[in-house]
Amino acid sequence: MDSKRARVCVLVASDLTLRAFMRGHLAGLQQHYDVTASANSTRAEVGDGVLPSATVFQRNHVEREIRLLGDAKELLRLVRWFRRERFDVVHTITPKAGLLGMVAARLARVPIRMHTFTGQVWATETGAKRRLLRGMDQLLARCCTHPMTDSHSQLEFLRTERVLRLDAGVVPGEGSIAGVDIERFRVDADAHQELRTRLGIGLDAVAFVFVGRLNRDKGVSDLVPAFVAATSELNDAHLLLVGPDEAGYTQRLIEAAGDQRHRVHFIGPVSDPERYLAAADVFCLPSYREGFGVSVIEAAACGLPAVVSRIYGLTDAVISEQTGLFHEPGDVAGITDCLRRLGASSDLRRQLGDAAQQRVTQDFAADRVTAALVDIYDQALNE
Repeated sequence: MDSKRARVCVLVASDLTLRAFMRGHLAGLQQHYDVTASANSTRAEVGDGVLPSATVFQRNHVEREIRLLGDAKELLRLVRWFRRERFDVVHTITPKAGLLGMVAARLARVPIRMHTFTGQVWATETGAKRRLLRGMDQLLARCCTHPMTDSHSQLEFLRTERVLRLDAGVVPGEGSIAGVDIERFRVDADAHQELRTRLGIGLDAVAFVFVGRLNRDKGVSDLVPAFVAATSELNDAHLLLVGPDEAGYTQRLIEAAGDQRHRVHFIGPVSDPERYLAAADVFCLPSYREGFGVSVIEAAACGLPAVVSRIYGLTDAVISEQTGLFHEPGDVAGITDCLRRLGASSDLRRQLGDAAQQRVTQDFAADRVTAALVDIYDQALNE
């Protein structure tokens, strides 16, 4: 590239994506390029302080749900906008924004078209639905000049599924969409004591924690019965479920908890998950599909070992027997064994938790992931 600053557009569907994942990346990118962020919201809705001051903002109308007429109109609007603004790079994140954004960028002849794959909805589907959703990702990939994934195992999965060519795709650094803010996610003795006191959990009790949406794909319907079974050998154990309920899952989980209901704490959605991680001893994510599993490394930054499913994405976030324990997806007995093993040994929890925290600091600090992303941009623009 010449001395003129390249023009970059980062396109997402939800302002939540900007708030949760892109704040640091936008700040890092705008040190090198002229950056425009676009989401289906206004700048005021995104929130002050989320977008760096020099970042231009443009509202789009990309919604998560499929709306054929509305999506066709938005595709044409994006094509016109990309042509008018003459961006050097369009970078999309999340499936719906990726499909519309990459097709529009190709039609508008944007020279560098990037998309970050963050997990595939169709990975757990079968039949016609799987073929349809996989086909949409294949179309997206064909329109993309520089595909990225947030984990190495996801990259191999997409190549195996013929969504990406065998020579296509790159992972920023060691993976994850944005890394971890290690100043925010850390060991916090004050939060540990304050939250346990408020929840009625003794300081000597073993607290397991799950952070995420309460739904089938996240495996909470396996976690609760596994925890109940583990309590037969763990006299003082508790389970914290932190995150929004989807499809009325809370009532099902209450029923599954049975006479151990008093040990299961339904926290709901929170803006400070780091405090609940700091209050716990072991992190659990028995998920059926993940792009990477950011919550795992956030928990690791708080010194927590993890109990997770052996699936792509999570195999990047955890090193078996070093930073956590694996079980097969849907294996309630396997989850129970992992909970009992970690619940019974404070030495093992400390050993794995210390190693997990050290690994996050070394490989997944947010500034390291941003620097790796900027390097990918520089390489693409200098080709």
